[in-house]
Amino acid sequence: DDATLDKSRFKAQQYEGNKVKEMFRVPLLQQQIQRFTQAMDKTDEEDREDRMSTSGASVTNSDDEDVDESNMMVVDLPHIRHFRRIQAHWQAYDAYARVCMAMGTNQLLHTLSYMMLGTLVAENDVPFPAFSCVVIFTACAWVLARLDLYLSRRILAVAGFLLVLPPAIVTLSFSLHRGFSKVPQPMT
Repeated sequence: DDATLDKSRFKAQQYEGNKVKEMFRVPLLQQQIQRFTQAMDKTDEEDREDRMSTSGASVTNSDDEDVDESNMMVVDLPHIRHFRRIQAHWQAYDAYARVCMAMGTNQLLHTLSYMMLGTLVAENDVPFPAFSCVVIFTACAWVLARLDLYLSRRILAVAGFLLVLPPAIVTLSFSLHRGFSKVPQPMT
C-alpha cells in the first residue's frame, strides 16, 4: 500500500515538465475508471452467464431478480469491504478533519457575532437587533458543539452560558459607552 501511495505522489521538480492537464489531474482517477469498467464488464458477463443457466432451467421474472439483489448483505458488497479496509488507515485524519471543521465553524460563527456587534451597536446604535444576531449565531455554535461533543446536559448548559456571556458583555459595554459619550446638542 505504501508503494502505491509513493507512486501517486509528485514532487515540485516533477511538475516542471508536465502539461497543465497533468498537473490538475484527480489522483488515481484513471485507475479507478479502469477498475470500474473492468468490474462492470465482469458483472455483465456474470449476469449473462446467470441468465443463460436460468433460462434453460426455468423462466424467471425480472421482479424476482431485483428481490434477490436487495436481499444481498450490504456488508458483503466489495466496495463496502474495500472502504472499511481503507478507512482503518484514515481514522486519525478523519478525526482531525472533524475537529478542524468544528473549530473553524465555531470561530466563523463568533466572528459573525462580533461583526454584527460592531456594525449594529458601535456604528448604528441598535443593540437589540445586534444581540438578536448574536443569540442566533451563538445558538448555532452551541448546537454544533452539542452535535460534535458528547457532554452531559449540565456541561452543555454551562457551555451555552459561556458562549453567550462575552458577546452580551460587549453589547452592554457598547451600549453604555454610546449612552455616556453622547454629547448633548445645544437647544436652539
